[in-house]
Amino acid sequence: MRLITATIVGILLLIGLAGCDMNSRQCSKTTIGLSITMDCEGRYDTLSSEQTARFEIEDIVGMTVDARITITVERGRVRASFESWDGQTIAGEAAPGVPLTLTGEARLQFIDEMRLTLQPLDGEVTGLRYQAHFEK
Repeated sequence: MRLITATIVGILLLIGLAGCDMNSRQCSKTTIGLSITMDCEGRYDTLSSEQTARFEIEDIVGMTVDARITITVERGRVRASFESWDGQTIAGEAAPGVPLTLTGEARLQFIDEMRLTLQPLDGEVTGLRYQAHFEK
């Protein structure tokens, strides 16, 4: 039974990560009273299809979080976006030497999840790095 479960989990991971090579992601969370901040940084060595980075932000009161996300790339262009509290899309492009910073009040999905969509514009992006700061 464990082998079947491990095989299914492995297949789901492969399906979910097709088109990207994600090497690392680290997050840290600080809680002081009702105030919560979370900082994440991560990278994709290559990104050849649209991907959604999901950030689980637990213990948030309400359905939004203040977000500031900075993205850099070594090669290629990427469009990044997230949904704001009022359903609008906050988006922009990053290119080599032209970092992108997105800021706004992000709508949380499934109560505690912020989603960032990453879409390569030139077929493939290499050396994508992001820093994300969330605060409530």
